[in-house]
Amino acid sequence: MGNEAIINVAHGMEFLVEDPNTHVIALFLESIRQPAEFRRLATRALELGKPVVACKIGRSTLGARAAAAHTGALVGDDAIIDAALRQLGVIRVDSLEDLIITAGVLDGYGVIRGNRVGW
Repeated sequence: MGNEAIINVAHGMEFLVEDPNTHVIALFLESIRQPAEFRRLATRALELGKPVVACKIGRSTLGARAAAAHTGALVGDDAIIDAALRQLGVIRVDSLEDLIITAGVLDGYGVIRGNRVGW
């Protein structure tokens, strides 16, 4: 969504949540600018059986500075963001590669229930 001047993550996410052809939502985030809207959409996605996978950059101080320099995004305390994503059922991954792979697995096989990797 670039610098989110006109269209933001919530706009894109809302489209994907309601799109009948979307099975998994993959997000590459610098920040969550509208947390209440993000919460609403993540909850709605889970209600519809659409897992949300997110790669949220800025875990380190250096990463947070890079995000701020890039788009002016305030990244926030990563521990709080991590806890919020976990509470919302958003699957957090650490890299763009993991984002693509995880979204692909979920699209191909669906959500794996419980705390296991395989059957």
